[in-house]
Amino acid sequence: MESIVNTESSSPSFTLQRSSSETIVSIQLLDFKTGLLEALEELRMRREAETQYEEQIAKIIMEAQELKWQKESLENEKEALVKQHREAMEGFKKQLQMKMYVLEEEKGKYQLATEIKEKEIEGLKETLKSLQVSKYSLQKKVSEMEQKVQLHLLAKEDYHKQLNEVEKCYVTVTNQFGLLKEDHVKLEQNVQEAIQVNKRLSTLNKKHESKIHSLKKELKDVASDLIKSKAACQCKAEEENINLTIKEQRCEELQERLNMELELNKKINEEIIHLQEEKQQLLQRQIQDNSEMNAELKVLKENKQTLERDNELQREKVKENEEKFLHLQNEHERAVGTWKRHIEELNGEITEMKRELSLLKETPTKLHGHYNKLCDHKFEEDQKCQNVPEANNENSETTKMAENTVTQKYSSEQEIKGENPKTIYLDIEDNEKEEKK
Repeated sequence: MESIVNTESSSPSFTLQRSSSETIVSIQLLDFKTGLLEALEELRMRREAETQYEEQIAKIIMEAQELKWQKESLENEKEALVKQHREAMEGFKKQLQMKMYVLEEEKGKYQLATEIKEKEIEGLKETLKSLQVSKYSLQKKVSEMEQKVQLHLLAKEDYHKQLNEVEKCYVTVTNQFGLLKEDHVKLEQNVQEAIQVNKRLSTLNKKHESKIHSLKKELKDVASDLIKSKAACQCKAEEENINLTIKEQRCEELQERLNMELELNKKINEEIIHLQEEKQQLLQRQIQDNSEMNAELKVLKENKQTLERDNELQREKVKENEEKFLHLQNEHERAVGTWKRHIEELNGEITEMKRELSLLKETPTKLHGHYNKLCDHKFEEDQKCQNVPEANNENSETTKMAENTVTQKYSSEQEIKGENPKTIYLDIEDNEKEEKK
């Protein structure tokens, strides 16, 4: 090319020196030069276009490879997402199944609890009915008890009157008992005096007995003296007889006195025994009267205490029944409140579970939409890749050399990488066919 340019630069000087016969040759040369220049410019333009096309093809191939890699990565991501989605859905299904199983169990429990509560409520209603009936019966009993209490009050008043009369009788009895005590004291004094008199009489009896004994001794002595005197002197018989008569009279008098004193002692002893018997009888009567009065007082006190206890027990029973009724009412109200709260909590849990289910139902749609977006984006990129070769087919004659060079360069690069551009195009076409299917 440089030699041609040098010839072109030297040809004008050569043509000026030549003759006009050579003008035609110069014109032809000029035409040839212009044709060469045009051819050179066309070649340069073609080379520039080829380089541009090569660069574009290389870029397109790189983009296609990148898109393929992206497609593979997206497919891997898709598979991973699908696996994750499947695993998540399986786990979620398992969780849902577990939750549903738990919810069914809880539902069964709550149904059982509600049935139990309903049964309890029915039982409470029955108990309320029975309590109302018992309340009505208790009211009747209370009215009857009030009537009985009124009767008891009337009886109590009569009883108080009787007690007052008994107290009056008791006062009279106590007065009589005091008089009896005084009489008893007097009797005791008389008994003591009689005992003292008896002691004195016993001492006197002893003295008399001693005197009698002494007199007997004297009589014996006198008898002995009489015998001696009879034996000693019979002269003095008359005198001695007189003395003996006197002594006998004295002895008889003494014996009469002794008999009188003995009779007096017997009478005094009999009177003392009679007084003691009367005293014992009076004491026994007084003790019996006191025991009877004490027994009557005890019976009256026991009756009074039993009546008071019955009244207190009846009042306590009425209070206990009222407290039980109020307690049952409070328990019924609490049970109804807890049952309503439990139902509200169950409704809230059911609504939360429905929300979770709706959210879980929306998640697959979102994932499917995201997947569709990725597929659309990929499809658009594939269409772009298809449009680029169609535009290049129009200039296939101009780009064959460029494609060959680019394919050679890219084949060398792909040989380094272990791949072939034809396989890339085939893979791209296969992927497009699969996507179209």
